[in-house]
Amino acid sequence: MGLFTKNKTEKVRKRTNIDTIVRVLRIEKKLIKKANHLHFFSFIVFLITMAVILNLSFFGTVAASTIKTKTDILKTFKNGTYLVVFQNNSEMRPTGGFIGSFATVTFSDYKVQKIDFNTNIYKLDDAFTAKNQVAPPAPLAVVSHNHWALRDSNFAIDYPTAAKDIQWFFAQESGQKVDGVIAVNASVVQDLLKMTGPVYLAKYQTTISADNFFDQMAEKIEKEYFYDASHQTENEPKTILKDLMPILMNKAFSLPKVQLVKFVLQTMNQKQILFQSNNDQIEQAILANNWGGEIQSSNSDYLAINNANITDLSLQKNGGAKTSLKVKESVDYRVSNLDDNLVANLALTRSHTGSYAWPDGTNVNWTRILVPVGSTLQKAELNGQNIMDKIQISEDAGKTTFSLWLNTNPQTSNVLNLSYKLPISTQNYHLLVQKQPGNLGDKLFASFNNQVLFNGVLDTDKDIKLKNKK
Repeated sequence: MGLFTKNKTEKVRKRTNIDTIVRVLRIEKKLIKKANHLHFFSFIVFLITMAVILNLSFFGTVAASTIKTKTDILKTFKNGTYLVVFQNNSEMRPTGGFIGSFATVTFSDYKVQKIDFNTNIYKLDDAFTAKNQVAPPAPLAVVSHNHWALRDSNFAIDYPTAAKDIQWFFAQESGQKVDGVIAVNASVVQDLLKMTGPVYLAKYQTTISADNFFDQMAEKIEKEYFYDASHQTENEPKTILKDLMPILMNKAFSLPKVQLVKFVLQTMNQKQILFQSNNDQIEQAILANNWGGEIQSSNSDYLAINNANITDLSLQKNGGAKTSLKVKESVDYRVSNLDDNLVANLALTRSHTGSYAWPDGTNVNWTRILVPVGSTLQKAELNGQNIMDKIQISEDAGKTTFSLWLNTNPQTSNVLNLSYKLPISTQNYHLLVQKQPGNLGDKLFASFNNQVLFNGVLDTDKDIKLKNKK
């Protein structure tokens, strides 16, 4: 290619990028202009819009279908009412974390018209369970006592499925219907604090930082709040979060906008924010970008590990309900061709770095391991002991699922070893590994016939293909 031709091509590519960005900005400019920086939701919507635009600009020649898919996602915020659930991923649940609070956000022409913020989900749940009894999935029985409610409704591994359950419970408990569900994990706030630096809350005489965010929230919400007798009746312990957000948002908007946009794009890619819309066109656009927490199909190998920290505090007084982030997980996955059969050997190590001091304690965990449908379990050991009789085998989200209680005491480790026959061909082998929402990144080693496929951190979903041998 000659110099003139190369320069001309580069100019065309840049012009295409500019045209693309201008096109998106024209479509969505009302959203950006009308964003109220003091509202957390407007802040997130603004940054998601810019993240989509930035993501588009990374392409050379952008196909019209790509532009349409990206801009369809932004229609989530054009009109309608969305339920936003705040998931505490220090208490891991299948879609990211325990639902402790929520809000309904109404959009009109891309403007946030109304926000109703609820900081105590138990008030709504208790009123519902007093008159209704909904049987929960079996693992939740230890905490729900056969009264399934909104706070535990995100138990399906597949987020589009879980979002429907969340909507059903919300409609039953509140009488309101919504147009979709957005899930935001608590670690999003922690990551923002890493960028903004600490925030001092004079009302609480407390400085909140990325390092102490989870511990301070537990201390202020679950202990100190109730030291004041008047709070026993008011019962709104998470007011501190409402007080924190405007200050944090103001600090965040003083940062370079490109830094913020990249942060939000990374947050969505890492499944710390999930989206679901009842509008089929919007939902398909969400899933096409893997921002919807869908358990995906695969025509070859597949692996996903999903944890739920489920602790009955009436039985475990010292804590343990918020220990997920104190447990470090590593995955060693090796596939071998034995007698024309593919056999997978999985070693899952969970190490508890915490203590018995409140709010730490034993991590009580329901673990589900999703593998290709039709896989046959051949061996199961925990710390070298046979536990074949402890493994529950079922089908979930189109996968074969191996499930068990995998509880870990502070300062100890558990090693789970599974061996199973895969129902797939060696032809065109590849491995799709999906990360659990709310997880901060497991260590992952994967190999096929002794060829290393991946050795690093599972911070996003990975579709890993065999490397061509030279």
